[in-house]
Amino acid sequence: MLAEKYFADKISGFTRFLFRRISTLLGITKLKPTPRPSIRPIRAADYPPARQILGVLLALGFAVISTQAQSFQGGLRGAIKDKENNVLLGATLTLTNQETNVSRTTVTNEAGEYVFERVDPGKYKLSANLNGFKKADRTDVLVETQQQIALDFTLEVGNVVETVVITGDVPLMETSTASTGTVLGKQVLDDLPNSGRNPFMLSAVTPNVIPAGNPTFNRQQDQSGSSQISLAGGPVRGNNYIIDGVPITDLVNRAVIIPSLEAVQEVKVQVNTYDAEAGRTGGGFFNTLARSGNNDLHGSLFGFVRPSALQANNFFNNRNGIAKPNAPYKLYGGSVGGPVKLPWLYNGRDRTFFWAAFEGYRMDTFLSESFNVPTALERKGDFSQSAFTVLDPTTGQPFPNKIIPENRRDIVGYNLAQYFPLPNGSGNKYTATSTLSDRADQQTLKFDHEVTKSFKTSAFYAHYGSREPEADYYKNIANPGGTLLFRNVHALAWNNLVTLNSTTLLSLRYGYNTFNDSPITVSDGFDVASLGFAQSFTKDIIWKKFPRISIAGAAYGSASQAALGSGAPAERRYYSHNAMASLSKLMGRHSVKFGADYRRLNADFVAYGQASGQFFFNNSGTGDAIANLILGRLDFSNNSTAQIAKPLAAFVNYYAGYVHDDYRVSSKLTVNVGLRYEYEQGIQEANNQLTVGFDRNATSPLVVPGMTLKGGLIYAGVNGAPTQQATPVKTKFGPRIGFAYSLNDKTTIRGGYGIFWAPQVFTFSVTGLGALGFSSVTTVASGATLSNPFPNGLTQPSGSSRGLLTNVGSVVDFVDSDRQAPYVQQYSLDIQRELPGGITTTLSYVGSRGTSLNIGSINDSTVNLNQLTPQVLSQYTAAQLSERVANPFFGIAAAGSLASSSTIERRQLLRPFPQFTDILMHGAGGGNSFYNSVTIKAQKRMSRGMSFLTSYTFSKMLDNVFGQANYYASGVGGALNTYNLAGEYGLSSFDTPHRFNISGSYELPFGKGKKFLNDSGLLDRVVGGWQINAIGIFQSGFPITVVQSTNNTLAYSRLQRPNLVAGVDLATSGSISSRIDGYINPAAFSTAAAGTFGNAPRTLGIRGPAPQKTWDIGLTKDVSIFETLKGQFRLEAINAFNTPVFRLTNTTFGSSTFGKITSQANFARVMQISLRLMW
Repeated sequence: MLAEKYFADKISGFTRFLFRRISTLLGITKLKPTPRPSIRPIRAADYPPARQILGVLLALGFAVISTQAQSFQGGLRGAIKDKENNVLLGATLTLTNQETNVSRTTVTNEAGEYVFERVDPGKYKLSANLNGFKKADRTDVLVETQQQIALDFTLEVGNVVETVVITGDVPLMETSTASTGTVLGKQVLDDLPNSGRNPFMLSAVTPNVIPAGNPTFNRQQDQSGSSQISLAGGPVRGNNYIIDGVPITDLVNRAVIIPSLEAVQEVKVQVNTYDAEAGRTGGGFFNTLARSGNNDLHGSLFGFVRPSALQANNFFNNRNGIAKPNAPYKLYGGSVGGPVKLPWLYNGRDRTFFWAAFEGYRMDTFLSESFNVPTALERKGDFSQSAFTVLDPTTGQPFPNKIIPENRRDIVGYNLAQYFPLPNGSGNKYTATSTLSDRADQQTLKFDHEVTKSFKTSAFYAHYGSREPEADYYKNIANPGGTLLFRNVHALAWNNLVTLNSTTLLSLRYGYNTFNDSPITVSDGFDVASLGFAQSFTKDIIWKKFPRISIAGAAYGSASQAALGSGAPAERRYYSHNAMASLSKLMGRHSVKFGADYRRLNADFVAYGQASGQFFFNNSGTGDAIANLILGRLDFSNNSTAQIAKPLAAFVNYYAGYVHDDYRVSSKLTVNVGLRYEYEQGIQEANNQLTVGFDRNATSPLVVPGMTLKGGLIYAGVNGAPTQQATPVKTKFGPRIGFAYSLNDKTTIRGGYGIFWAPQVFTFSVTGLGALGFSSVTTVASGATLSNPFPNGLTQPSGSSRGLLTNVGSVVDFVDSDRQAPYVQQYSLDIQRELPGGITTTLSYVGSRGTSLNIGSINDSTVNLNQLTPQVLSQYTAAQLSERVANPFFGIAAAGSLASSSTIERRQLLRPFPQFTDILMHGAGGGNSFYNSVTIKAQKRMSRGMSFLTSYTFSKMLDNVFGQANYYASGVGGALNTYNLAGEYGLSSFDTPHRFNISGSYELPFGKGKKFLNDSGLLDRVVGGWQINAIGIFQSGFPITVVQSTNNTLAYSRLQRPNLVAGVDLATSGSISSRIDGYINPAAFSTAAAGTFGNAPRTLGIRGPAPQKTWDIGLTKDVSIFETLKGQFRLEAINAFNTPVFRLTNTTFGSSTFGKITSQANFARVMQISLRLMW
């Protein structure tokens, strides 16, 4: 009763305070505007109402069936005994942060047990005090992220004023949990070479980690590349990224922000987490702790440069005689933190702290390009000075005087031609330069405050914006480039910790993040009507930009012919809300946790495409494409189009709950047992603007004599249809069990098992999201002119109005709504041993088995439901399948493109749904994986001038996930055979039999306090303070996948593979450098016959070049300037020995470059110099 009263009193005092702040935070919509309008204003509906948040959090705080998100905090527990091994009840334990003096207290229970839950990582002093016994202090207790430490005390009889000080580092061994992972502490993050200063990419130095993205995309703006990592056989983009306990993953499962190293205290790469609080992951966790201030004012200023003279050239540039690019690079930043002090108003020492950091990135790449463009006369239709003849397409005769008459000129074509730059070289040659100025800036701020001794709160905020430009050669709005990518991120993590009594702790968290990831163009904002287009076209344009003009067949040359207008813009904004709570209770030897986790993940998306039109011109009829442009004569062999797209607002709701018990059976054995329940809805759209499946049995409204047609799209909310894709699974229970047993003080055995429900992988495109019907493309009708290309206006999106008739006669895309929820079983067994010198070694077995995974993965590879069945293929020969027969769809307008010809291939009529062409299923389930590994790891914290982490992993991974995204292994584009997806099972494209990592730092033994040249004067200034830091990674190559350039299966399969030639080696022999022009042996393959799939398996028995075999080496020199001011010089060599890592980009048999190595995946050697001030 006393505990309940205490609980109620605390909650009543703090509830209004906490949730008033939450309601305030829910209004953080007035963010710094992005460089363009957002898709729509943030609406109140985007946020759960404050009353709902209040109800949810209160329920989460008290409900036994609730759960919380993954915690970044660690914990301490143990037993207090006397020398006779009797447990001591009522002993007071005080845990004090040695940097902030913030402390917590607890008392031992009837079992002599104490526990400190939710301990922020840091260095602590732990004191034990009981009347009649000497006080015991243990200092320098280092608590790392998610580390659970067991520390027992034996108190000596004596006076309480006497103190026994216990010294010695806490070992790296985990003695109270089965979870596995590696902490990358502040010293490691600061010292090791890191080309992008990306804390997540440093995970490559830890075991069971397979990076699969582009290694050069490792900057703070490279969220996609930095998230392409597989942990212990888990799927790429199946991991969870958290900062201060709050998820920062978006709806495509990327980390929305990559925090600056200045803002990070440590990162724990958690491969296996058997705590039931861990969820919504099929892999592991990147658990990041944001840096906090303390009682001393600290800070830094730094800058990196990469002098061009010191940089190496790319392997292929050297091979082809191309000079290395000139790309000046600057990276700078700083940080400051300490106690919050307001002169004469407030002194936050021992109570209120802050840490602020910023980082800026600047890189300029200088480019030069040559184009063939029309002359000033040619732009006006005057070809009298041109070396070629322009014909009148109506007569076939040359225009008089080679001049197009003014009354024949199309006003739009003429106006468009004026946007070409004029030649600045001989003939039609135009040469221009452009500077690509990459920019990125990040700011972070963290506050920690002790409201009372029993209530602590902290808040972390991060913002970054970046700009990745496109080359601007024309210097005007018609520049023919791609897109400019602007990113803008805001992230918030708010933590509250309430000590209800000595055995009960309440944790409340809220997180919000938003990620605007929108490609724009230099052509945006242009008034299309000013060119003279007919109003029937311009009135329907939804996004103003300069039209895209494609030129092919200009008479003055074919190389690098100029075009007008840039790429396709889009708006993408991902944002999420996270509300979490947990309740921890020590009951005897049981430390029990309950909690809850609610997440709302959103994505607003609109793909404008070429909303202002894309128009094609060739030399047909005139002999010159520019002449056709001025005449307004379109190339009807290519479809000129304009697009309309509706904004989409997608979202997913996620709920979870758990109970977990860490049972300390004895001082040697701890058992971890938990159960997690998760419920995740399928993706929904705010206005039901998506499809929720394909109905295979519905009778089609398309009436065709002699045919009974079935099948068509199901639209959300129409005729009672569901409003979400996929049927949510209501039985997603995730049991967790683990143990840690200490054989002795130096040896621990641990093991665990858990089921983890993986998030779905979403792709935000009209087809990938299953939003067919909510965009439309209008094609220029044959015979139309450029000035009036769409006399009937643009076709408006049909939405759901056509129902089962949507896209009849063409391709249908939808998202698999019948897929099962993906899950991964993880299991491990290891033995840890502490060796002399503070070295901890671990021998471990780690395995996982994935079930019902997204078989198309993040490549969004599809399965064609309209492939011919095996029964059909067995009944017809290849000739019969391709034979043209009478077309029953002929003349039926509703049949779309199928109605245009009187004959049709027989195989089209034999499809399961003959009124459609391909029926492409996105997000298909059915993927399975199997991973097994053995790892040996050795780790040493910095002591005696040395620290290191090294590991070797031997592993094997099998799966049938053909759409895995691996930068080093070419993708396959789709399923080979819809009716035999299990046949894709084999070596995974991530299979890595051997991987060896070594990283570390070594202080050179010279100068003051060192073994050699121990001098405090000028000599120390020269030879002292030097340190070498290095990372070496060596890895097997990934399996190779080969497909055939022609697809002649006649089954409408997504691809065809070649046949293997028996007795012929698949790979050529010799060193890799000698095999650049022929890594794969083409004689080992033959073209598969028509009507067959080919017998080559998905992955072959040969592997591509090793993706990792490099050293990154750094040299630092620390100099003491004043007592509290230190300087540091740093010289780093990324890929120090300039070892190229090759990428096998073309594995398509039949291609002219099949099996050739044409690109280098990694950086050529990068030399970067840094200066740093620290105080």
